[in-house]
Amino acid sequence: MARRKSLVVGHQMRPAGKARKCRHNKAHHIKRGEILIEVREGLRWKGYCAACAKSMIAIARDTLADIEKAFED
Repeated sequence: MARRKSLVVGHQMRPAGKARKCRHNKAHHIKRGEILIEVREGLRWKGYCAACAKSMIAIARDTLADIEKAFED
């Protein structure tokens, strides 16, 4: 039986190894050791702060709900 595919792209949550700026909003600073989410974009990983990650998760949740609703009709 074939393995099921995931709609969730490659990501990882980890503490920042060094201070850096959020990929989405350059005004958001991520301090060393602070938890961030890294999302795979092509061959690279892009880091996002917790505030931006929460909004990204909310958008993804809405998108998945819309997809699920399309299959219910």
